[in-house]
Amino acid sequence: MEQHEFRAYIESNQVALEYPSLRGVGFVERVNRKNIQDYVALQRRELIPDFAVQTQGDLPDLFVIKFIEPLTNNRSLLGLDLGFDAARREAIEQAIDTGEATLSRRIDLAEGGVQRPGFLFTFPVYENGSRPITSAERRAALTGVLFTPAVVDEIMADTVGAAQGQAAFALYDAAAEPSAPGPTSEGLLFDSSAAA
Repeated sequence: MEQHEFRAYIESNQVALEYPSLRGVGFVERVNRKNIQDYVALQRRELIPDFAVQTQGDLPDLFVIKFIEPLTNNRSLLGLDLGFDAARREAIEQAIDTGEATLSRRIDLAEGGVQRPGFLFTFPVYENGSRPITSAERRAALTGVLFTPAVVDEIMADTVGAAQGQAAFALYDAAAEPSAPGPTSEGLLFDSSAAA
């Protein structure tokens, strides 16, 4: 798949119109760390002359952003290894192994130097649209993973507007502190009274 084909697919599905709170839609490829130099050389020949992989750590497999739309707002993300972060890696690997769409646990999304709580939605893509049965078959047939980051307060904005001040609610991530007996400030993702 080429960048222009990916762009055409995203535009033809009117993702930005139907889901305006999404930051973009991207495609990641799994790259073995030993093959980074060859992968970068290929992307520079076929995609962008200054393509570079941005990663941290030393895990053997990287999940590198190959395409993202809209490119104008997200160009700096090309080459980013989403597998550097445990929550993102966990969601990607769960999607690959189950063959199902997966929502990450809370992640922080940066914009203009501000960290905002959000999620990463992931969906695996297998060779020739196949539907492998086992986890091992899925890993072998993987082409890549579609993803989209979503900021919680942007997703919730319509809900707050619909409530018209008649209801107050908060959204918590129970996984933030699983041993806590109830909601904690650490797990707070969204508070409608703060958004009003």
